[in-house]
Amino acid sequence: MIKNTLLFPYHLFKFAYGKFSKLTFRTKIYMGLAAGGLMLWPSYSRAPALRAENIHKRAITDYVYMDISMDNRYLGRILIGLYGRLLPLTVENFIHMCKGFHVKDKIIGYYNTRFDKIVPGRAILGGRLFDHKSSLDSCTIYSRRIPEESFDTTFVQEGDVAMVSDGPLGVSSRFLITLTNNPGFQQKAVVVGTVVKGMKLIRMVSHHGACSSPPGDLVI
Repeated sequence: MIKNTLLFPYHLFKFAYGKFSKLTFRTKIYMGLAAGGLMLWPSYSRAPALRAENIHKRAITDYVYMDISMDNRYLGRILIGLYGRLLPLTVENFIHMCKGFHVKDKIIGYYNTRFDKIVPGRAILGGRLFDHKSSLDSCTIYSRRIPEESFDTTFVQEGDVAMVSDGPLGVSSRFLITLTNNPGFQQKAVVVGTVVKGMKLIRMVSHHGACSSPPGDLVI
């Protein structure tokens, strides 16, 4: 039985080779081209996304970081590269939100704000600057809202950072970090950068919430 089992691959190969050798030359060429196409297809289908990734990487002009904690326990830091060559106004706003900017005697920004929503498998959302019960829960360094600078920077990888669009009102301080390369937010968010370090931390915290509820005390 063991001998027959060991000989089975040999007989199978011999049978297949016999069938293949009887094919016409043209058929063999077509089969070879088809096999080559199947092998190259994964690379070909990924090519547009790779080109977009390279364009975005060359567009990075600035880096910002966010320190994340949960329930008063420090979890780690994420580093974000920002596409200043493509979205200078939106990037400038995001940088000042990370650093904090002065409005009279107050400092407004992402510090001590929360990731308040997690969409499983798609994104985590944050950027509410004020009480979520207030009609004014977010703003920009320029005004309450600014128009979308461009939708040309597409989602190409997990960890993409995007400003959430409020439709005709434009964007404010609300942002998201994707958990997939195709989160389904096209024309609903402006991709402003990508996480270059700390994606493991983002994946970890994404498991602590649900679509309809806040993810606990997840603080920037």
